[in-house]
Amino acid sequence: RYNILDLPDDILSEIADFALLTGALDEDPLAPLPLSHVCKRFRSIVIGTSKFWTTITTDMSLKSNKRILKRSKKQHLDVFCKCLGLSIDLFEHVRYNSARWKSFVLVVGMDSRTPNISILRKLPSLDLANLESICLVYGQPTHYGYKIVDNNVHRYGKLRAPKLTHLELINIVPQPFGTKKPCFTLTKLTLTFVSSWNNADEDGLDHSWNFKRLL
Repeated sequence: RYNILDLPDDILSEIADFALLTGALDEDPLAPLPLSHVCKRFRSIVIGTSKFWTTITTDMSLKSNKRILKRSKKQHLDVFCKCLGLSIDLFEHVRYNSARWKSFVLVVGMDSRTPNISILRKLPSLDLANLESICLVYGQPTHYGYKIVDNNVHRYGKLRAPKLTHLELINIVPQPFGTKKPCFTLTKLTLTFVSSWNNADEDGLDHSWNFKRLL
């Protein structure tokens, strides 16, 4: 007869991974915490297993995100800047790890003074060597707002993200690209408009044909 705690750390880590199930961490970045309360040994293993700590989000406090960032070590990160009021602080903290970003989600508002607009301006200057997908969301769909956002949001063609393959735009009308070819090649483009938003007219959506240059 063997006690489960007699198993080596790597086996216990796999057991914890199985207990969390695939995709569980996408729903709750703190999902591993209950397992860390089993006992001192489990806590050490869960806290020390970097693949459990890969989601950075404004759904949590900056303090919690700092802990997760530290525990993630060299793992690739999924970054969610969804809150118009908190995203700028989170972005400033994680931008220095941009080379580890695997996916990035950013919600912007209609006011050009919204801090998240400044995030859009800074994205092309970041090293996004491992970024595979980016999602830009216009959170306040009005005609006035999307005209302002247009001047800033369409900078994805300038991103230094050679592994980028998926671009998702929500409540944002695609705009023509410049003549300079991006350093990435998209294989998936997702355009979504909420049912209450009536500004996705034919003239606006005609711009989507410009994405053929990236596909």
